[in-house]
Amino acid sequence: MRMFVIIIELVIIILILSLVIGVWIISQLSKRLNQPLTALTDSTQDLIQKPKQSYHETLTVPTNPEEVQELGDVFNTLLGSLNDTILKNQQFISDASHELRTPIAVILGHTELLEKHAADHPEIIQESVGYIDDEAHQMQELVTSLLALSRSTKAEAELTTVDVVPIIRTVVAQYQQGQQVVMQLPEKLLIHANAGQVQQILTALIDNARKYSSVETQVTVSAK
Repeated sequence: MRMFVIIIELVIIILILSLVIGVWIISQLSKRLNQPLTALTDSTQDLIQKPKQSYHETLTVPTNPEEVQELGDVFNTLLGSLNDTILKNQQFISDASHELRTPIAVILGHTELLEKHAADHPEIIQESVGYIDDEAHQMQELVTSLLALSRSTKAEAELTTVDVVPIIRTVVAQYQQGQQVVMQLPEKLLIHANAGQVQQILTALIDNARKYSSVETQVTVSAK
């Protein structure tokens, strides 16, 4: 009977010790996890409260324990993805503004020409309306292309065999009133490209040539 009581007492003591040790281990593990989590939280708060963000910011990730480090790495991956999206949207807005500026300027130019001279020179009406119509269609194609590009960074333009000579003549004709533009072109020049994008590039090139040269300067457009 005495032996039985001793065994019971030992079991109780072991259970109490196990409980104490278990509580101590849990406490240590909790501290081990809480400190890195607190550091990660503080890093997140610091990033949120920054007055200026460069969209290249990352969280400071604790190296231990491994679970918290993995969590921090996941946060940084998500943050990087969001930053990339914001930067792409900003670039899209900048590109759209730049690309739309040229056709809008041409439309406004021909509208002003009609307002000033259409009454005395009715022969220019059909030509100017034709340019306005061409630019309006170009703007429509440009907006469609930009929207497609915004949906996918890997959007592929439809490529065909294109004769660039008539495209060049069309673009140059839009600028002949303001400044002399001379063309040195073959009868035909075939390339594998997207016709709409070629016209956009040529328009931007000629527009820049006129913009950064005096009215007296002759602009030469050649292709071979």
